[in-house]
Amino acid sequence: MESLHNLLKRQIKKHCSNNTEKFIEENFNFIQAIEEAYNRFDADRVMIERSLELTSRELIEKNKSLLSYIEKLNYIAYHDTLTKLHNRAYLIEKLDSILLKLKKDSTKVFAILFLDLDRFKMINDAYGHSVGDKILVKIASRLSEFESKKITVSRLGSDEFVVLIEDFVEQDEVLLLAENLMVSLKSSFRVDFHEVFLSISVGIAFSHAGYEISADILRDADTAMYYAKKRGRGRYQVFDKSMHNYAMSLVELELNLRQAIQKNEFILYYQPIVNATSETVSGFEALIRWNHPVKGFISPADFIPIAEETGMINAIGEWVIRTATKMCKELQSILPNVYISVNLSFVQFREKNISELISNILSEANLDPKHLYIELTESNIMENVIAGMEVLSALREIGVYLSLDDFGTGYSSLSYLKKFPINNLKIDQSFVRDLEKGKQDQEIVKAIITVAHSLDLSVTAEGIENNNQFNYLKSFSCDRLQGYFFSKPLPPEQVIEFIQKKS
Repeated sequence: MESLHNLLKRQIKKHCSNNTEKFIEENFNFIQAIEEAYNRFDADRVMIERSLELTSRELIEKNKSLLSYIEKLNYIAYHDTLTKLHNRAYLIEKLDSILLKLKKDSTKVFAILFLDLDRFKMINDAYGHSVGDKILVKIASRLSEFESKKITVSRLGSDEFVVLIEDFVEQDEVLLLAENLMVSLKSSFRVDFHEVFLSISVGIAFSHAGYEISADILRDADTAMYYAKKRGRGRYQVFDKSMHNYAMSLVELELNLRQAIQKNEFILYYQPIVNATSETVSGFEALIRWNHPVKGFISPADFIPIAEETGMINAIGEWVIRTATKMCKELQSILPNVYISVNLSFVQFREKNISELISNILSEANLDPKHLYIELTESNIMENVIAGMEVLSALREIGVYLSLDDFGTGYSSLSYLKKFPINNLKIDQSFVRDLEKGKQDQEIVKAIITVAHSLDLSVTAEGIENNNQFNYLKSFSCDRLQGYFFSKPLPPEQVIEFIQKKS
């Protein structure tokens, strides 16, 4: 680049033909100062240009990093951290968007499939949450195989998933999807050397019901899912408006149930169990009743499932055992060897301190453990055989008698029957009803009794309603009998009177 000094000299010569050199000499210092200032400006300009270039590059890199961070935050905000499926926030936002579009174009349709794993809590309790989490990841993987442009899978939390299907043509397409989802999850899951079998209950709600809020359609799909569980689990149920009314009644019933515990509205009835040979009273089964101040007596079939689901069954169950053991101690003043039998729900059975609790209650009542029969169903034990055997052994250790209830309606595996540390087998009433149908049914009951006796187990048959059934069971050497043929369940004040009549 030409220096400022030479540039000025050339310009002065061009415009000042006379005394050019003299002018330059006289103004040399001034010209030099201008040249130095120009050079400094030029250097600053280069430095500024370079600085701007570096700053620009730095900003671009920072912007890229910021965009990447924003993308990560966006992913975290809309995805479940465990399963990587979309989460509740994403689902709600998408549903709100779809519902907004529906106001402009009502021809667009969608459906919500609310999925809940059946008895998943028991898997967590049995194998631990780490195994449970791995199973959830595998479930999410299978469900994600169904994703497409019109099918979105989300995890709401815990063991609840939602499948959103848009723009379907026929409702059958949605029902087929529900069936395929259930089939997909029926295959076993192998995690940490454990093989786990699962089923799901599915509730379905269709958009044509005129929803305006996403929470409403999710609520109704959840209600339908509850109905599916109530009907036996491992199935789907489509929502209808009658279910909402029922759901509201359940909420009210749950509130009443909590109040019933506080207000002592429960009462125990006692159904006699008689010795098949002498026809004298051997014991009583304690059966809970709820005497609601407004609705009257409410069936256990209506409130026990709610109590189990909400965890209230533990408080109710403890009350049952305490009340029954006190009653048994009172009855022993007139019938020394009478025993009392109480049912243990699967929720109570899972409690690790159940044997300690029962032991303490027996001590408080001053009742010999052998006079308390604990009735358990096969399905409760078989939910987790290893853990179930541990609980059974702990109960047997404190000296209570264990009775396997409803035998024949569950797994009925003779190999497990041999392993269970039980004392008594209770034949389900469905077998007793069939006794009069023919020889084949009689032989089945006779075989059950024979096998039980060969394993040193006593046998109780329930549901005896007539003399023929009584005679059959007596001839088969059944040990104890229970049913309306002898007596319906009795309130406490009638129990002593019944014993005196039978003595």
